[in-house]
Amino acid sequence: MSCACTQRSWAGRSLHGRDISYGVYLYHMLVVNLLVHLGAIGHSTDLAVTVVATLALGVLSWQLIEAPALRHKRKPLRAAA
Repeated sequence: MSCACTQRSWAGRSLHGRDISYGVYLYHMLVVNLLVHLGAIGHSTDLAVTVVATLALGVLSWQLIEAPALRHKRKPLRAAA
């Protein structure tokens, strides 16, 4: 447990503070449904395309929408207890 809480993970080092989880959550089914609609199902390359496209959309969402929006967030009046 200590190692999981104290060691900096590969994801933490590679993402440099970006939190792409919400973008991945939002866009993953759009990518999956698009590939199903195009008939790209059942091949191992389809999984790779899904993962790469979803991660790319998550990064773009963070950079173009989420991070700029968070810059406008007001700071709390007092620190959390």
